Amino acid sequence: MHHHFATALAALGLSIGFAGAGQAADIARPAPVYTKAPPPAVVSSWTGFYGGLDAGYGAVDPTATQSDTLLSNTPGSPANALNPLSVSLNKSGFLAGGHIGYNYQFAPTWVAGIEADFDWANIKASGSTGPLSFNPAVSTGTLYGGVTMQATYRDPWSIRGRIGYAQPAYMVYATGGFAQLNVGFSGNWIDCGSSTPCTPGGFQLTAAASTSQERSGWVAGAGIEWKPVPGPWIIGLEYLHYGFEGTTTASGPAGGTPPLCSLNSKESSCMHFSLGDINLDAVRARVSYKFGN
Repeated sequence: MHHHFATALAALGLSIGFAGAGQAADIARPAPVYTKAPPPAVVSSWTGFYGGLDAGYGAVDPTATQSDTLLSNTPGSPANALNPLSVSLNKSGFLAGGHIGYNYQFAPTWVAGIEADFDWANIKASGSTGPLSFNPAVSTGTLYGGVTMQATYRDPWSIRGRIGYAQPAYMVYATGGFAQLNVGFSGNWIDCGSSTPCTPGGFQLTAAASTSQERSGWVAGAGIEWKPVPGPWIIGLEYLHYGFEGTTTASGPAGGTPPLCSLNSKESSCMHFSLGDINLDAVRARVSYKFGN
């Protein structure tokens, strides 16, 4: 009996020893430290409203022509007493303005958007030619003097759609839409009779005319934009081609007592100055601020 009691005590002691060792190990092991999960990474997106400024250079290349109805009040006379002449009114100049728009990123590397822009510009061109020669059906010879024509191209603006391929730091895009341009145009014919060069004391017959018109057309182009650092600023470079088709005409009276000149009258003694299709090519640097994230 004593032997069985001693065996039981030994087993109990061994069990207590193991339990104590386990508790000591638990005390020695450091408790786990729980921390908040890191915030999700911010993904750069092109979606949102933006606005900014741009500046660059533009070039225009239209041609102006002169015609007349000097003998239209003479029955059986040809439409033009003088042979037409043409003058190139191409010119380049500075332009600057602002833009505002909205982008929507989808699929996930494509961006669609719409943008409106307005640029201040005052590009002036002039040209002259002469002397004028008579229509062979009327007479022979030339008139001393000639014609001068001038054009001023002002303040193009547009509303354009945009479609682009985007990465977090850059986007390349194509753009196109509606555009408008203000055109000031004038012409003058000076006939000096037999006086050459034209002198204040010599015989002079002039036909001065001017007009101003809003020309509507289209615009298309392409560009690239960068986000140089994380944040709201975007810089870019853009090329735009504007097309304004049609004719701007200014007419001035030439002779007659009193001078008669009307675009709608068959009995008119007029010099007509016409400015044809206008193409404007512009390269602009731009900086934009994107609102929101």
